[in-house]
Amino acid sequence: MAGLSVFNKRPFRVRPQLLQSATLSDFGGGLNVADNDLTMKSRFAKVSDNVNKNIDGSLSIRWGTGFKYDISGVVTGTLIEVQYFNRHLLAFTTTGQIAKITEAGVITAIWNPTIAAALPGAPSGWSTGLVVGSIDTSEFKGDLIVVNGVDKPLIISKLLVAKYLSDPATGSNIYTPISKYVTTVSNYLVMSGITANGAEVYISAQGTSGVWPGDAPPNDSVTINLGAWVPQNTGDIIGLGSFRNNLIVGFNGAIAVVELGQYDNATTPNHVPKVQDNIVERGMISHRTTMTTKNDFIMADILGWHTAVRNQFGLVDTKGLSELVDPEYMQAVPADTDRPKAFSVHNKIENRFMTFLPTSTGAVAVYVMSSSDKETIKSQAFNVYKGWDWTCGCMSERGRVYLGKGTRIYQYGNSIYPGEAYTADKVGDYQAAWATATVYAEGYRVLQGGKTYYALVAHTSTVFADDLDDLKWAEYFGEPIDFDFELPWADINQRARKKVLKSLQADTKGKASFTFEVYVDNFYKDVQTGDYTPAVAMEFVAGDSLGYGGGDQPYGGGRRLRDERPYAIPAEFKLMKIRIHGSTRLALQIVTLTILYYMGTYRR
Repeated sequence: MAGLSVFNKRPFRVRPQLLQSATLSDFGGGLNVADNDLTMKSRFAKVSDNVNKNIDGSLSIRWGTGFKYDISGVVTGTLIEVQYFNRHLLAFTTTGQIAKITEAGVITAIWNPTIAAALPGAPSGWSTGLVVGSIDTSEFKGDLIVVNGVDKPLIISKLLVAKYLSDPATGSNIYTPISKYVTTVSNYLVMSGITANGAEVYISAQGTSGVWPGDAPPNDSVTINLGAWVPQNTGDIIGLGSFRNNLIVGFNGAIAVVELGQYDNATTPNHVPKVQDNIVERGMISHRTTMTTKNDFIMADILGWHTAVRNQFGLVDTKGLSELVDPEYMQAVPADTDRPKAFSVHNKIENRFMTFLPTSTGAVAVYVMSSSDKETIKSQAFNVYKGWDWTCGCMSERGRVYLGKGTRIYQYGNSIYPGEAYTADKVGDYQAAWATATVYAEGYRVLQGGKTYYALVAHTSTVFADDLDDLKWAEYFGEPIDFDFELPWADINQRARKKVLKSLQADTKGKASFTFEVYVDNFYKDVQTGDYTPAVAMEFVAGDSLGYGGGDQPYGGGRRLRDERPYAIPAEFKLMKIRIHGSTRLALQIVTLTILYYMGTYRR
């Protein structure tokens, strides 16, 4: 049969492509820098800066901070520590002075050379030249014991009256140790960090805080040297802790667990502390990087985060918590001389544990662990906070977190208490109250009429309302928070096949704007410049933002992720990476991300 003309052939039919979708609704894995992002699950992130995992798996920008108190004018020096005690904030300074701050914001000095000189015997006050990390505190029978490693300890009563810690029978503090660290365990006050012997632990007489070896009887106080008990003793004791009636003694590369309350059978029984265990490769960065919860004692050391728990034999055991971020965390650990400056704060409102690591540039890297359980460390995820340089911090009885630097104390935001949902940093921060006939430099911040303003231009003030109308001032809403969140590479379970990305839908809350970027097929950064090379980049605003005619502008608010209309995002890929980043003073929560795509062939 003669060959058929090509025009007589039956045409080949192509099966119509079906539009498919993939939804990401769990961002709860947190940062993961240990695993390869080509095989990592999509719930983890390769970059997670200034964002938080929420208990429902969604993602939100961290809270900002609001200005609360300035201690200058009441005490001298700058902040080296803040501590919450008996419904007051206590602020400790480099000059050895202490201020109390009431819930109403009234600031009063409770320790300085004048107050010390008024005590019996007219003692001098604490030394000046104290540094960040030199203060440690512990509550004992309703009083607060404070040590600084240089001077004799103080005892601060429930009434916020400070005096030197002494033997209650004689009033003498000659035998009270000068120590760096203090904690309370099983009705004993424990001190260490004594200059003469860095491995020595001092344990007070039972039920007292002022009776120590050398004081008159009755006296069952004792000392114990732990240097020989720790096989990897890399130096002196660097911190103390208390966990389930056990004393935790921290070194750089090990911890010792000591049981107190054991006595011999002598006529006058002697206290014989028992070293229950020593745990190697678990230590502390400093005495300020430990936190105690209901069921866990959490430690941050130079290798990562660890928790101490009681095992089935009644002994204390440890386990690692931060394997997924350890490679990056270990690089951020400060040098030996700066490690006492590191500190941790437990944010109980959100069940987050924040460890602040000072860097050589003056900034502070903050590693944050979020747990899904308020009583045990469970399903933890890590994120990193950036843009901060705090030197100290603490938590109040109601769960508020306070952070300080210089002479100023700020509060970390929360969603519980009205007026405290700060979505920018240093909200309300000002340098002075506004005054007339005053020369102001550009950027100077003032308080006027209960609001904070900053100077748009350098000028000499006249009438504030007139200067405001002349655009010399603008209201200050705080410093924006830079955020960056990057998912691993994804192949949508079809690694070898090409996919055609068509559009994006998302569920978001808040009013912040952000940049949504898509990277394809391992094209990520320029190898020479290091610049990002996204295949698609689009600007969006979160779902609670106002639309056309809303807010301060009449022309709409950009691409709003409020309704169900998909936004076209054309790109072809076998591998895809999503990045969300921006800088904002507004809230943002990412609940779900949905991409619509066609599945293609195996050819690129």
